[in-house]
Amino acid sequence: MKPAFVVIDMNIDFFEESPALMERKDFLVKNINDLAAYFRDKKIPVIWIRQEFKADLSDV
Repeated sequence: MKPAFVVIDMNIDFFEESPALMERKDFLVKNINDLAAYFRDKKIPVIWIRQEFKADLSDV
C-alpha cells in the first residue's frame, strides 16, 4: 500500500460554521498548503476531495 496525503472537503463553509475556526482560518489553510507542498516534494500523491452541487442545487 502506498501513502498519500488526502484533504477532504476543505472549503469556506467548513470555517463559517465555527467562529473559532474562522479566527484561525489563515493559519489552518497555510498549514494544509504547507503539508501538501511537503508531500509533493517527497513525491507522495496529494489528493483533494470536495463535494460540489449544481448552482440550482437540484442534485442536493
